[in-house]
Formats: sequence, structure tokens, C-alpha cells
Amino acid sequence: MEVYRGTNEVSDLINVGEFMRACIQAEMLWEPMVSRADESTFLVDKLQLDAEAIEELSQVCSVNNLMLEDYTHITTVSIDEALEHADLECLKHSKTFPQVRSLQKGRRFTEIASVMHNSGATFNNSIQKTMNIPEILLLVTVYDRRRSDFGMRRPSVIGTYYVHGSQLLTELRDKIKCANSYCVSGDFADDPERPIEGFAEDFCKSGLFFIENVFYNDMRAPDAVDYSTYYMKWLTKKGEDASNYQSKRMEETTFADLSVRLAQPYSFTHLGNCQHMVIFNDVRMINSNDVRDAARYPFAVVTKLQQNLQCRICEAQDALWLVINCKLFPDDKFYTCDECLRTSLYDTNGKQLCPFELRLQSSALIPANE
Repeated sequence: MEVYRGTNEVSDLINVGEFMRACIQAEMLWEPMVSRADESTFLVDKLQLDAEAIEELSQVCSVNNLMLEDYTHITTVSIDEALEHADLECLKHSKTFPQVRSLQKGRRFTEIASVMHNSGATFNNSIQKTMNIPEILLLVTVYDRRRSDFGMRRPSVIGTYYVHGSQLLTELRDKIKCANSYCVSGDFADDPERPIEGFAEDFCKSGLFFIENVFYNDMRAPDAVDYSTYYMKWLTKKGEDASNYQSKRMEETTFADLSVRLAQPYSFTHLGNCQHMVIFNDVRMINSNDVRDAARYPFAVVTKLQQNLQCRICEAQDALWLVINCKLFPDDKFYTCDECLRTSLYDTNGKQLCPFELRLQSSALIPANE
């Protein structure tokens, strides 16, 4: 029985469901946690000590000994209170960090939270859901771009996730975010205070995975677009046989239904034409070291969206705005923070000093948890 692990070489085609059933038949299941009695027997054999010595050792090394006998005098002190009495210069300066961070993303904090609430964006604080055992896990990596930048470097990783076989593809699709997901349309030059109506992902809800000649469309939204029809037309124009390709619904397909190759680049498309490379790195049975709360999957191993751009005026805060075609700036496209924008391009009454186009810089709008 071959076990498929992460590799840099493309593996043979793996039917995830069949692989899971083969593992179960071969009894390659998750190992149960050892009991206290089995643990004592194991220590006796390995350390060559008698049972009495093992029992004494377990009591001395017990986690209960990490607690003080009398901890009633211990009080909880807030960070601000601790910093008031700090002698270290680095701690004194750290008092300004919250103010700096709030300035970096400016007045949009509360507004962004409101938009996310109205669009239905939520954090995963759901009740625990016990996972069915045995279960299979797949490790999936999502990259920032479909191909490397001008062929000079590898695309950056925006997320690596564990998914289990019973999950629908839509659950991973909902986890995948990029800077384009938070793009805001419109020119804010006339009124930088104008409310944000929504992000790009609120208006473009369609999505597509392309895995082993199968298009998996996200058709949950009433106005969802079937991206596969456009790809089929393009393939037909190229002279490809369309019968070699299939189209299925993402919301009706689980990861156990897939056939994949490890290390093989696949494609994910959202927001119309924003494409990402997706690679399956590992397929294995769940074990006792894995998270067994099904509600926490897709389980994020790595999440890293692009870093914010720096304001080109003060070079201290993150750029919130992109100024386009302004004669007062040296470049046609100029990134600036909110404070520098208002002091440089607006008078005391809030009127523009010259014509320009103003757009929100999407990477500055990415929530802190992303």
C-alpha cells in the first residue's frame, strides 16, 4: 500500500475516495491515544525503572506542580498598566503601537467592519463538530498568482490549508482571499469620506476550480456565472475536443470525490479573471495529532496576504490611497496615507487643490485576521 506524501515531483493520479477506502482496508487508520496503563508499561520498558519509580516520576513531573500552592495574591494587570511602570525603553515606545496601527489604516476601520457585517462575512466561532473517524486529510496550497511574475520568481503563498474528505469544495473556496477580494470601485477624489458600498467579492460571487480536466463551478448565488462556458468556447476555438472536459457544481462535490495529482498545478478563478495556482501537497489519513473539530476545517496552516505599501510622503504609515494623474506628485500613480493625502491635496475646507483621481488601496483594507 503506497502512502502519498508531499513531494516536488508530480505523483500518479489519486482518487481520494478510493485511496481512503484502501487505507481503511489496510488498517492504516489514525492511532488512538495510549491509555495511562499502556503509557506506564511503555516507560517501564524504555527507562528500565520499576512501577513505583515511574509513579513517583509522573507525580513530580505532573502539570499540577506548575501551579503555585497559594496564588490568591496574583492579580491580573492590563498591558497599559504594566507599561506605565516599565523601565525598558522598548516597552515605553510600544505604548504608541496601537495608535500607529490605527493611523495606518485610518478612519476606515469601523466602516470596513460594518461592510463585512452587512455582506455576511463572519469569523469561525462555530460550535465544535466532531469529525467522523476514520477520515482523510488533504493539504492544499494556494498561490497569489497563476504564474510567476515575469518568470523571475515563484508566486507567493497566500494560504495553506488542511481539508477533510467530507468537505465540499465551496468551503475551501470561501477561505481563499487575495488583495483583489477587497478592491473598492469608484473615484473618491470629490469626497474621501464617501461610504464604502462593498468589496469586489460582494459583487463577483462566482468561482471555479479546474482540476484534472473538470470545471467545478460555484453556482450558489442566484446571479452566479458559469465560468466553464467561456473556457469551453476558448478550448473549442483552439481545436480542443470539448468532450474531454466536464463541468460540475462545486457545492455538490466533496474532496473525497476528486482525483488529483500531488504537486500538480491546478487553477482557481474568482472575481471574473483573478486566477490562482492551487497545489495538493499531501493526502493521508487523519491521526491523533490532527485537529478533530470538523468546524475548524479548512484548517489554516499558513495565511499570508500581500504586505501593505508604504506611504511615499511620510514613509511611516501604510498607504491607504492611490492617487492617479496628479500634477503635484512626481508619478502618475502615487501611494499615500490618509493624513498625507489631506494635507497635500486638500485645503482647510476639504476642497481639491488640483484635479486627480483617488482610489482606495485594496491591501490596506485587508482585515487583521487575514
